[in-house]
Amino acid sequence: MTDSKSTKQLSTLTFIGMTCALVASVRNIPDVAATGWTMLFYMLVAVLFYAFPISLISGEFAGMFPQKGGPELWVSQSLGRKWGFVVSWLLWVQMFPGMVMVASALAPLFGNMVNNVPLGLNRIVNSHYS
Repeated sequence: MTDSKSTKQLSTLTFIGMTCALVASVRNIPDVAATGWTMLFYMLVAVLFYAFPISLISGEFAGMFPQKGGPELWVSQSLGRKWGFVVSWLLWVQMFPGMVMVASALAPLFGNMVNNVPLGLNRIVNSHYS
């Protein structure tokens, strides 16, 4: 049990920012710019019909199972330890390539930031182009 003074609260704005940082990618910006306003419509549809229901479901599960553990705990207590492990494994398998792809955007971003575009195109620095 943690002391209530040491517990930190996330504001709604911080939670929204963290979610956007996980979903949005620097590499998506050119695609969004090329498609224009049409892409914003599809993003809004995705938020309304996917992200919003998922957030409601996650909120309901978090209220039902207030212990630490997230999706693995929810599924373990609902369907059993085997399926809890499957959920945990699938989350890790999905997150690892996702974070590698996010990291591959950092070299070109840094190269543009320091006005050195060839740095981002360097095959040693950025494995995306190899």
